[in-house]
Amino acid sequence: MNAAAQLPDDLFKQKLLTATLLQSLSESKSKQEADELYAMYHSKISNTKYAQLVTHTYRNIVRLSKGAPAPVFTASTADGKTISLEDYKGKFVVIDVWATWCGPCRYQSPKFEKVANRYMNNKNIVFMAVSMDQKKENWSIAVKDKKIICAASSCQPD
Repeated sequence: MNAAAQLPDDLFKQKLLTATLLQSLSESKSKQEADELYAMYHSKISNTKYAQLVTHTYRNIVRLSKGAPAPVFTASTADGKTISLEDYKGKFVVIDVWATWCGPCRYQSPKFEKVANRYMNNKNIVFMAVSMDQKKENWSIAVKDKKIICAASSCQPD
């Protein structure tokens, strides 16, 4: 990236710096590494549109980095109840993010269920399986095949 930063300031340099910085940020192994990359190279991007894209990506990476508080969200359970991550404040929350169309997610799901079953009686741990499907019909059918239902305050066996 140092070489790209020294190129004449034209559209090619802006695109190259932006693409390289976005890739480096997404591959950063820690918040500290992302902070350092952003601090060193963001100011070298003079194109406003590209600078905003890099800033947006950087903020998301930092917000979702290891050790950062999870973003608060609400979701519907299979039985139609609304739950929020805030409902579980003070507890450890393990979240399995999956989708019906995601093969690796579906492959991993039984392993998640096995761990959830093992710790189901621990009142300080909550397991949630959160589907990224756009249509409720898709995930509600798939949930019927699961051995546990994660909702409300803990996962319960069927």
